[in-house]
Amino acid sequence: MACVPWTPDLARAGGLFLPLLGREEGITRRELATRVGLDPATLSVALRKLEETGIIEPPTTPENRQSRRVRCAPMIQHLGAILKMLKELDELALEGIPEKEIVLARRMLAKIHQNLASAQARK
Repeated sequence: MACVPWTPDLARAGGLFLPLLGREEGITRRELATRVGLDPATLSVALRKLEETGIIEPPTTPENRQSRRVRCAPMIQHLGAILKMLKELDELALEGIPEKEIVLARRMLAKIHQNLASAQARK
């Protein structure tokens, strides 16, 4: 399994549909895209990254590849509880902070992360 950095974009994308996958294991990619309101191409990019992180399983059989069904990896069994705790923690940590400032802070942290990753890559 490749190590793919967990970015805010990947977290947001996964947060859109991972709870649904926890409830409806094996949903087709097309149905998933429709249910969460994402373009299938956009969903495919996010799913590929989640496959690289080991969060969802890549298609392993010809029929699975054909039907394009999405399945969570075994390590994600407790995903719903984890996401609920993370949401509660996020709400607690950000209480009283205007949305505009939260967006700015996240943008700044993403840039800091990008700068550090670039610096590490240059070594």
